[in-house]
Parts: sequence; structure tokens; C-alpha cells
Amino acid sequence: MNDRLSIQWDTGNMTIYMPAFFPCTAGKLSKLKKLIALDYEHAEALLEQMQTYFRERIPECEEAFQREGKAYWRNRDKAAEYEQQLATGKTPVGLPLTKEQKKDWKKYAKDLAASARACKRYALQAKKQKEWFEAHLEGGTEE
Repeated sequence: MNDRLSIQWDTGNMTIYMPAFFPCTAGKLSKLKKLIALDYEHAEALLEQMQTYFRERIPECEEAFQREGKAYWRNRDKAAEYEQQLATGKTPVGLPLTKEQKKDWKKYAKDLAASARACKRYALQAKKQKEWFEAHLEGGTEE
């Protein structure tokens, strides 16, 4: 995948690293389209390169959404198990928790809950990115 967009015009040039640039605001996309229009010899190829990049990113975002969503539920459920064991004061096999185990279980539950929140945040971010790429693929890069 070519992830650099090289734009040239009479008085200068610019290279856009697409993974860092997209998704972007509507204003930045509009400015980029105007710069691409300045490279009249390669404008169509540059727009097609952008479209190809968008098409390639959509399944990557979907995969990240699925992966992070599963990790969210896994971590959330594991944290709930530790919380349940702390509430009952017993291990999964029914033995009472020691003070050291209670301390460890609290830390594990806290860490897993934080990890679950991070996974949820990443999953939602991937979903938003996928929606952005789909909208700009369907809406095209034409003005």
C-alpha cells in the first residue's frame, strides 16, 4: 500500500502521509482537494490513490472494532469475576481469600476495569474512523 500522497504544482510540492492525516476535518480535506487540483497532471491519480487508501482502511477499522470489542467484554467479565470473589470473600474453589489475595484481587479488578475502558475507547474510535472513511468514499473526494 502506498501511504504517501505526493502533490506537485508550479511553485512547490507536498507529501502527505495518509495514516497521520486521515481522518481529518472537513476543512482540511477541502484544502487538500484544492492542493490536489493544483497538480492538474496527476489530480485524477491522486484522488484515486486516496480512494484506494480509504477502501483499504475500512476493513482494518472493522477488524480493530471487533478485536477491541471482544477484549472489552473479556476484561469486563474478568473484572466482574474478581469483584464477585471479593464480595463473597471466597476463591473460585470456595476457599476463603487471604488478606494478600484480597489486595491482589482488588488490584486485578481495578486494572482489568481500566483495560476494559481503554478497549471500549479504542473500539469506538475504530468505529468512528470506519464511518468517516465510508462517508468520504461514498461522498467521494469530488467537490
